[in-house]
Amino acid sequence: MISVSGFGQEHSTQAKTDRVAGSVVTILPCTNFGEPISKAVASLTAMGSGAMFKASGSTLTFDGIPLGIYQVTVQALGFNIAVERVLVYQERAEYRIGLTVAPPHSYERPTFAGVIHGIKAFTGMWVRIVPILSGTLMEAPISPDGHFAISGPPPGRYIVLVMDSTSLRQATEVEFFGKPGDIVIEVHD
Repeated sequence: MISVSGFGQEHSTQAKTDRVAGSVVTILPCTNFGEPISKAVASLTAMGSGAMFKASGSTLTFDGIPLGIYQVTVQALGFNIAVERVLVYQERAEYRIGLTVAPPHSYERPTFAGVIHGIKAFTGMWVRIVPILSGTLMEAPISPDGHFAISGPPPGRYIVLVMDSTSLRQATEVEFFGKPGDIVIEVHD
């Protein structure tokens, strides 16, 4: 998941594309915990035409960007490359893109493990975790005793979604530091 805020939006029956020549897009690179990254390079690539725009620094501003769908690529020394898809349909937009620290080659990926309390039967239920500052998601089934485990997510801030076959049962924000131990999720029916 990406954090987005738009500025200067007007409400009218006239199509926005008739009045907006281009958007000002700001990319704010940060860690998965939301800490700013001081030096980064980013590119916006239009999904249809392939037109590419580039910027570097701590606040990456792109001016006059045509409205549309873009792939954002953000790079910073010591971090994995982040790639996200964003929609640019307003005059001004800010996107916070979370980068994960690049692990050494001998790195053993952590396991995001937890237990669900407050539900009697877990048949057909699963957990989806979504980083707050990225759009990458991972899922795992919930066992009959309420436990789940997802291998490989990097440390960061996440939303844990407890799902059943027809609905979202609970959404909980957690910080995952990559250390062993169960995350306890209380579901309130």
